[in-house]
Amino acid sequence: MSRTLRLRAVAAIAAAAGLGSLVFPGTGARALETVSPAALSMAYDSGPFTAANPGGAAGQPCAAPNLCSTHGFAVSVPSGYYDSLRAAGETGVLQVTATWASAGDDFDLALLDGNGSPVAAASTHGTAFERLVYTEPAAGTYDVRLAIVHANGASVHVDVRLVPLTPAPAAALSTGNGTAPAFSAGTPVALERSTGEPHLQIAPNGDIYVDAPLTPGTNSLLYQSIDNGRTFKPLGPDHPNNNPLPTNAGGGAASATAIDADGRVCFSDLSGLTIAVGCSANDGKSFAPSNPLVLDPSTPVIGHHWAAATRQHEQFIAAQVGAASGGPSQPGLRLWKETQTPGNSVFQQVQVIDAGQSTEAFNLAVDPTDNDGGGTVVGGYLRANAGADKAQNPFQLMVWRTTDGGQSVTTHPVANLPSNPGSHFASFDVDTHGNVYAAWVEQGAWDVVYSVAKQTDLDHWTAPVRVNRLPEAATAVEPTIKVGDPGRVFIAYYGAPERANPDVRPGAEWNGYLATSVNGTCQLDATCAQPAFASSTITEHPVQYGGICLTPPACSADPYDGDGSVRRYLDVGIAPITGQVHVVLTDSSRANQGTTVTAYHQISGPSAFATGGSVKDVSGFGNSATDPDGDAIAAIQSVSFAAVAADIRKVELTRPAAGTLRVVMTMTDVTLFSQTLQQGGRQLIVGARFATEFDVFWVGFRFSFGGTREFVAGHLKANGPVDVYSPDAGITVTGTIDTGRKTITMDVPEAQLQTTLQAPKSTTTPTVVQGVVDGQALYGVTGISFVGDTAADDAVAKHWLDVAPSFSTAGAPMSPTALAAGVSPDLQARGSLADLPGAALPATGGTRGPGPVGVLLAVGLAFAALARRACSRSTQPVRSSQ
Repeated sequence: MSRTLRLRAVAAIAAAAGLGSLVFPGTGARALETVSPAALSMAYDSGPFTAANPGGAAGQPCAAPNLCSTHGFAVSVPSGYYDSLRAAGETGVLQVTATWASAGDDFDLALLDGNGSPVAAASTHGTAFERLVYTEPAAGTYDVRLAIVHANGASVHVDVRLVPLTPAPAAALSTGNGTAPAFSAGTPVALERSTGEPHLQIAPNGDIYVDAPLTPGTNSLLYQSIDNGRTFKPLGPDHPNNNPLPTNAGGGAASATAIDADGRVCFSDLSGLTIAVGCSANDGKSFAPSNPLVLDPSTPVIGHHWAAATRQHEQFIAAQVGAASGGPSQPGLRLWKETQTPGNSVFQQVQVIDAGQSTEAFNLAVDPTDNDGGGTVVGGYLRANAGADKAQNPFQLMVWRTTDGGQSVTTHPVANLPSNPGSHFASFDVDTHGNVYAAWVEQGAWDVVYSVAKQTDLDHWTAPVRVNRLPEAATAVEPTIKVGDPGRVFIAYYGAPERANPDVRPGAEWNGYLATSVNGTCQLDATCAQPAFASSTITEHPVQYGGICLTPPACSADPYDGDGSVRRYLDVGIAPITGQVHVVLTDSSRANQGTTVTAYHQISGPSAFATGGSVKDVSGFGNSATDPDGDAIAAIQSVSFAAVAADIRKVELTRPAAGTLRVVMTMTDVTLFSQTLQQGGRQLIVGARFATEFDVFWVGFRFSFGGTREFVAGHLKANGPVDVYSPDAGITVTGTIDTGRKTITMDVPEAQLQTTLQAPKSTTTPTVVQGVVDGQALYGVTGISFVGDTAADDAVAKHWLDVAPSFSTAGAPMSPTALAAGVSPDLQARGSLADLPGAALPATGGTRGPGPVGVLLAVGLAFAALARRACSRSTQPVRSSQ
């Protein structure tokens, strides 16, 4: 949950307590002080302040009087200064630290550029300090802005300085064959553009679950794949917004899923000051009525909640909570456990971890070696460093562990940090021998670093090493770590080439990357100085342009120079039998800030298990995909039946002539469209959706109640919490239905598939370009069929009938035709599919995956996957510890 969402809750608490704001002294005019290589620091004092403003929001204009303080200064650096630091292995940053006497007071901190736009922010809770780090500030004027959250006579000391940071040493590069996994083409999980922050969990039988929130008041979503990540469908299709928790109408702030050893799935959704939880014992077909966690109403959840399930069938949920502007409760990390009758979905608090000290909670991980007694669970969190080096390293990354199912907890330091990983996240996991692993981001240097500790000694961790790839991922954020057998480590993250702050990055291109090691524990037994990591590109095209907004509100709402569409993080899962890696992330186009949650699966490279050998799977690159017969099921108004006319058998994408895109849908039956609507619904769409680097488009056949038939196309729109398939005006689709061949064929002029590019604030008329051109690669091509209750293009949740496996076509990411149409220079053509980022990594051995020839998704493979799934439900055991 973002700080913005958290502040809505704390504002309500403050209002109930009757807290207001009081005047504090103004600062008056002053001459600007300067920091430079010759005068590296400046400092000033401000206050005292007495006020209550739960909204904080240091990066916003100070519209409310007396609730923030601004202090101007200048930065002066000679040409080549930062280059000289880089040459010496250092990174130049501007470090701003604000300190005050008591953690009972709270301030937000922001850095504003000469135009008054926020470029960095810090909003830690429960500490007597804030620190922000801004990489390589250009010469010019800046403002430090303090925003009061709540203060009672508090004065603040602010220190501003140029600091040369020394990044963690790079891990050794792996040059061995097969140590860098290759990945498939992307598969859309949510066939919409309005959600993010996905989590991925894999059940013992191999079923994959992905959850994602939709912002408060809309509920969160839960998707399931029963064919190893080739297709996903929403669970709970009869409920508003496809949420399996119909009684939790106010959810959507954050979501989580945990699956225990017998396959029981528990899905949780944050709603205001409660977390609703519902569990399914039948592979997601139905969920028990949701039950709320018992929360202290004066101590709201102020961060994302995390879930895990042990081998003992124990379900745990953890979250950071904190007093907003008063109240009897202290901030702390709360741990809840399912209690009373096993499987009743009732959770009660069992632990408060580091009460009054913890400031942010990170994920939970289960120790798979614990087969007896209470379950062993570990979790990460952040706290203020109270050690001797607190001035240089004010943050302390911690891990907690329970070995008795939550009855007791121990805490252990992982690393003292100069900056807050915060919303850039730290991540933890446990291998099959119980060793504990951590990955986090170091601000300023913007590196993903890695460390590991023995199961028997969590107080001593190996020296951190950098694992992000240079130069493609010099700026790296949002790491997620997953491990299998000892030393088999997989760390996914977002990366962009230039080393700079992620929030404001005009022209930046972000991809998903994976760092992989098969000797990640060698430092524990002193068999190496550093573990070796190989690097892979996960994504087949950039998933974000411009900035990734990590510290709201210190990001412009203008999509050109920083937006929140990536929505923070990505997730990784390991198949419990094969050790195959799966990744889910958010894909944001340049033209639309909404995101598409997208999954990738490993097609080659090492298994997470030493006995698993090398992973081998199909890639999804080609021009067509097949889909099994008989898997289109309608569940409309609680009536389920086979939707024969919506049952997709094959999807094919061709270009029969220059400038024409053809979609061919082979169906089980093309004569029974009325039957699909007879039990409910007003409109059926059968077609295909696909993405470019600009936008997401769709072409489809629309059949309405009463028999109206249309061939339509458009770009995918987000309308609140649901997807909208509204035809774009001016697109002429020519279509035919062949009852003998059972095909729907649709031709659309590529010139009519247009989109509007993002543009700087100064541009009043954004550039309109042709969104699909000859020779251009198309991504995530997916056959779809669904019914709308009223219409397919309204804001009501859709009932998905069938989804075919996706594929990506060959071609250049961008062609000269598009460039001539006005595409900005940073989208120049980069050659063929083989030349995409990650196609050839001679330093590490990573590959993008096979080319498009001969790697289509065949009917036999699809049926084999279904057969394996059918067997797995009754015969596949939970993988034993190594």
